[in-house]
Amino acid sequence: MPAEKDLEVKAFVEDHYDIPERLVTRTDDYYREFYGVGTRRLPNETDDSGMAKRLAWLRQHPEVLRYFQERTTLRKVESWNESKDRVNSCSTSQKLIPDTCRNLKLDTMEAIEAYEPLRKQGPWTPGKKVCCTIELYTRAVPDGLKLNPQSADAFVDTLMALETGGGKADYAYLTHPDNRARWVDGWHLVTPTEADIIGKFRITERDNVRFLSMQGASAAQMLLPRCSEEALSPDFLRTDKRNEFVAAWRAGVAKAAAAAPAVPAEAAEGAEATAGAAPAPVPAGAAGALIWRRRITSTG
Repeated sequence: MPAEKDLEVKAFVEDHYDIPERLVTRTDDYYREFYGVGTRRLPNETDDSGMAKRLAWLRQHPEVLRYFQERTTLRKVESWNESKDRVNSCSTSQKLIPDTCRNLKLDTMEAIEAYEPLRKQGPWTPGKKVCCTIELYTRAVPDGLKLNPQSADAFVDTLMALETGGGKADYAYLTHPDNRARWVDGWHLVTPTEADIIGKFRITERDNVRFLSMQGASAAQMLLPRCSEEALSPDFLRTDKRNEFVAAWRAGVAKAAAAAPAVPAEAAEGAEATAGAAPAPVPAGAAGALIWRRRITSTG
């Protein structure tokens, strides 16, 4: 164990991005990166002024920020406080990572080093003293629906229009069950599977995302080798070509289905009995040929 004198240089975790009251102090870059607000022009916009207005509006609406944060992390903050107990919230020679850090899922020095916001006192490096003074108590968002960053600008625009018309975009309005259904219909909230496809593969068109979610594991098997950061792969798919690739895949599946022989009535009844089973993998016939021959590749 290191000696106490070797732990004198400290890093402090005194903040957490989930704290609702502090969301209004985050940067525009945070709103862009984590929510997707201020990243897309709407169809009628010819410059970036609309994005700037949406960012400014969002900062003035703490309850919307709270809702967006919850729908991004899928955690609701029940309560939080700032511990004054510097003895148990800081490293010692016997315990480099205090329990208060571990409660924030900061279980390693590498995780602490990568954590933002982190305040350093002097030239701090992993292995030096760290103090985590934030105590955060959260619970899971039960339905698991996540904010869709692809639609966040349109979502904010909808809420701005609500207020222009005399409505109030508060937390009660956002979380009302009827409105939750509207957010799903508008693609402002997506399922965990859809969120994974959007984030992992950068597939952004709704029909493509839904198609891939129906393919199950076969989608990952098809796309993972093509969407990795290893651009040297001959099958690497540039981000701006991925929607086109999946659209071709969809077209191939539709073509194969149209060319398939008619299903007898008895078989159709059997299919109804197995409804809800895992979706069939990509067919090996016409659709499979289309996938492999219509490669949209790049080394850039």
